[in-house]
Amino acid sequence: MKTGEKNQKTEIFYNGSCSICAPEILMYEKMAVKKNGAENSPLDFIDISISAPDGLAPDGMAQDDMLKRLHARLPNGEIVSGVHAFITLWGHLPGFVILARFVDLPFIRPLAEQLYDHVLAPTLYKRYLRNKTNKMQK
Repeated sequence: MKTGEKNQKTEIFYNGSCSICAPEILMYEKMAVKKNGAENSPLDFIDISISAPDGLAPDGMAQDDMLKRLHARLPNGEIVSGVHAFITLWGHLPGFVILARFVDLPFIRPLAEQLYDHVLAPTLYKRYLRNKTNKMQK
Protein backbone atom coordinates (compact mmCIF):
# COMPACT_ATOMS: atom_id res chain seq x y z
CA MET A 1 0.00 0.00 0.00
CA LYS A 2 1.41 3.39 -0.95
CA THR A 3 1.93 6.09 1.64
CA GLY A 4 -1.27 8.07 2.10
CA GLU A 5 -3.35 5.40 0.36
CA LYS A 6 -6.14 4.16 2.60
CA ASN A 7 -6.72 0.42 2.81
CA GLN A 8 -10.22 -0.20 1.48
CA LYS A 9 -10.20 -3.83 2.55
CA THR A 10 -11.46 -5.30 5.77
CA GLU A 11 -8.67 -7.15 7.53
CA ILE A 12 -9.66 -10.34 9.34
CA PHE A 13 -7.31 -11.30 12.19
CA TYR A 14 -7.60 -14.93 13.26
CA ASN A 15 -5.77 -17.59 15.24
CA GLY A 16 -4.27 -19.80 12.55
CA SER A 17 -2.94 -22.19 15.19
CA CYS A 18 -6.45 -23.06 16.37
CA SER A 19 -7.47 -26.42 14.92
CA ILE A 20 -11.11 -25.31 14.72
CA CYS A 21 -10.67 -21.66 13.65
CA ALA A 22 -8.06 -22.10 10.93
CA PRO A 23 -10.07 -24.45 8.67
CA GLU A 24 -13.17 -22.28 9.05
CA ILE A 25 -11.28 -19.11 8.11
CA LEU A 26 -9.57 -20.91 5.21
CA MET A 27 -13.03 -21.78 3.88
CA TYR A 28 -14.10 -18.13 4.14
CA GLU A 29 -10.91 -16.98 2.42
CA LYS A 30 -11.45 -19.40 -0.47
CA MET A 31 -15.02 -18.16 -0.84
CA ALA A 32 -13.93 -14.51 -0.91
CA VAL A 33 -11.21 -15.20 -3.49
CA LYS A 34 -13.52 -17.34 -5.63
CA LYS A 35 -16.15 -14.60 -5.68
CA ASN A 36 -13.86 -11.63 -6.34
CA GLY A 37 -10.42 -12.92 -7.28
CA ALA A 38 -7.42 -12.53 -4.99
CA GLU A 39 -6.70 -8.92 -5.97
CA ASN A 40 -10.31 -7.75 -5.76
CA SER A 41 -11.34 -9.48 -2.55
CA PRO A 42 -12.74 -7.02 -0.02
CA LEU A 43 -11.08 -9.08 2.72
CA ASP A 44 -7.49 -9.64 3.82
CA PHE A 45 -6.93 -12.59 6.13
CA ILE A 46 -4.11 -12.26 8.66
CA ASP A 47 -2.98 -15.15 10.83
CA ILE A 48 -2.18 -13.36 14.07
CA SER A 49 -0.46 -16.47 15.49
CA ILE A 50 2.45 -15.97 13.06
CA SER A 51 2.18 -12.34 11.97
CA ALA A 52 3.02 -10.93 15.42
CA PRO A 53 6.08 -12.89 16.55
CA ASP A 54 7.08 -10.07 18.91
CA GLY A 55 3.76 -10.39 20.75
CA LEU A 56 2.47 -7.05 19.48
CA ALA A 57 -0.45 -7.06 17.12
CA PRO A 58 -1.90 -4.20 15.06
CA ASP A 59 -2.54 -0.91 16.82
CA GLY A 60 -0.48 -2.00 19.82
CA MET A 61 -2.92 -4.70 20.85
CA ALA A 62 -1.44 -7.70 22.63
CA GLN A 63 -1.15 -10.76 20.40
CA ASP A 64 -2.53 -12.95 23.18
CA ASP A 65 -5.70 -10.83 23.39
CA MET A 66 -6.21 -11.12 19.63
CA LEU A 67 -5.70 -14.90 19.71
CA LYS A 68 -8.68 -15.22 22.05
CA ARG A 69 -11.29 -14.13 19.52
CA LEU A 70 -11.85 -13.11 15.92
CA HIS A 71 -11.00 -9.47 15.11
CA ALA A 72 -11.56 -7.32 12.04
CA ARG A 73 -10.15 -3.95 11.10
CA LEU A 74 -12.71 -2.06 9.02
CA PRO A 75 -11.62 0.16 6.12
CA ASN A 76 -12.10 3.22 8.38
CA GLY A 77 -9.51 1.78 10.82
CA GLU A 78 -11.97 0.72 13.52
CA ILE A 79 -11.22 -2.68 15.06
CA VAL A 80 -14.18 -4.86 15.99
CA SER A 81 -14.16 -8.30 17.55
CA GLY A 82 -16.28 -11.30 18.36
CA VAL A 83 -19.76 -11.44 16.90
CA HIS A 84 -19.36 -8.01 15.29
CA ALA A 85 -16.28 -9.31 13.44
CA PHE A 86 -18.19 -12.39 12.26
CA ILE A 87 -21.11 -10.27 11.05
CA THR A 88 -18.63 -8.09 9.15
CA LEU A 89 -16.91 -11.13 7.62
CA TRP A 90 -20.12 -12.94 6.69
CA GLY A 91 -21.52 -9.77 5.11
CA HIS A 92 -18.87 -10.10 2.37
CA LEU A 93 -19.44 -13.77 1.57
CA PRO A 94 -21.97 -15.30 -0.79
CA GLY A 95 -24.36 -17.51 1.11
CA PHE A 96 -23.49 -15.91 4.45
CA VAL A 97 -25.07 -12.47 3.98
CA ILE A 98 -28.41 -13.77 5.25
CA LEU A 99 -26.69 -15.29 8.29
CA ALA A 100 -24.98 -11.95 8.97
CA ARG A 101 -28.31 -10.12 8.81
CA PHE A 102 -30.00 -12.73 11.02
CA VAL A 103 -27.30 -12.66 13.71
CA ASP A 104 -27.37 -8.85 13.63
CA LEU A 105 -31.07 -8.72 14.54
CA PRO A 106 -31.67 -6.86 17.81
CA PHE A 107 -33.06 -9.90 19.60
CA ILE A 108 -30.49 -12.39 18.23
CA ARG A 109 -27.23 -10.43 18.50
CA PRO A 110 -27.16 -10.15 22.33
CA LEU A 111 -27.71 -13.91 22.60
CA ALA A 112 -25.01 -14.62 20.01
CA GLU A 113 -22.60 -12.30 21.82
CA GLN A 114 -23.23 -14.02 25.16
CA LEU A 115 -22.71 -17.45 23.61
CA TYR A 116 -19.53 -16.40 21.76
CA ASP A 117 -18.02 -14.32 24.57
CA HIS A 118 -18.72 -16.70 27.45
CA VAL A 119 -18.73 -20.17 25.87
CA LEU A 120 -17.28 -20.49 22.37
CA ALA A 121 -14.31 -18.11 22.41
CA PRO A 122 -13.04 -19.14 25.88
CA THR A 123 -13.45 -22.84 25.07
CA LEU A 124 -11.60 -22.55 21.76
CA TYR A 125 -8.83 -20.48 23.36
CA LYS A 126 -8.34 -23.03 26.16
CA ARG A 127 -8.19 -25.78 23.55
CA TYR A 128 -5.59 -23.78 21.59
CA LEU A 129 -3.47 -23.32 24.75
CA ARG A 130 -3.75 -27.04 25.58
CA ASN A 131 -2.65 -28.02 22.07
CA LYS A 132 0.20 -25.50 22.15
CA THR A 133 1.40 -26.87 25.51
CA ASN A 134 1.19 -30.45 24.25
CA LYS A 135 3.26 -29.59 21.15
CA MET A 136 5.90 -27.88 23.29
CA GLN A 137 6.19 -30.92 25.57
CA LYS A 138 6.85 -33.29 22.66
